[in-house]
Amino acid sequence: MKGKIFAALTGLTILLIGLLLGYLLGQYRPIPALGGWLSGAHEKGPRPTVAPTHTPEQLAQFNQRLEAMQPEVEAFQKEYLAIHNDFHARLIALLTDAQRARMNPQAKEAVDWIGGFNTLAATRVGEAVPATLAGTHQPPTRTLARVLFMLMYKPALHIAADKYHLTPEQQTQLQQLFEARRQAFLTLLEQHPLPLDEVYFSMRDLGLLPASP
Repeated sequence: MKGKIFAALTGLTILLIGLLLGYLLGQYRPIPALGGWLSGAHEKGPRPTVAPTHTPEQLAQFNQRLEAMQPEVEAFQKEYLAIHNDFHARLIALLTDAQRARMNPQAKEAVDWIGGFNTLAATRVGEAVPATLAGTHQPPTRTLARVLFMLMYKPALHIAADKYHLTPEQQTQLQQLFEARRQAFLTLLEQHPLPLDEVYFSMRDLGLLPASP
């Protein structure tokens, strides 16, 4: 069981890092040489067009395979939302009216795993995400923070205790909620992981990645 959880966490880490790198690379161009600085090439702007390394046929086949993976990704999203909504319903019930008024609306937002998964897959082949698979385009840094707080909840517990002025009893109850959400999420990762391996093998089979040595 520990081995399966480790593999699931590894895949999840790859997804989050890939999203973050894709986001950063899309925001900033490479640092130019001195001549580039003198000519103003260091300023933000459209990046130079790079010739694609794949054919339209390869891309079409990859998108077909990506669409075939959607039921798995949607099932993961559905089960994750059940965990997310249950946690927040219990959290709201735990807080007083005055404490609820301090809540940031963004704290109630759920992670868009469908959009994140498809964005990573499309970024790997150097293409824009198909409109039918785009999702909500949440900032990768926000997604990363939410996942980390689910898995390592003690910092979030300390922040919540200070922000909402929780009583000792509330802190104990909130810690139990955090632990229950963490265990439910780990179980989800083990039993219904995102099909990151299918993306890898599809890219390799279609010639979008070099074959294994």
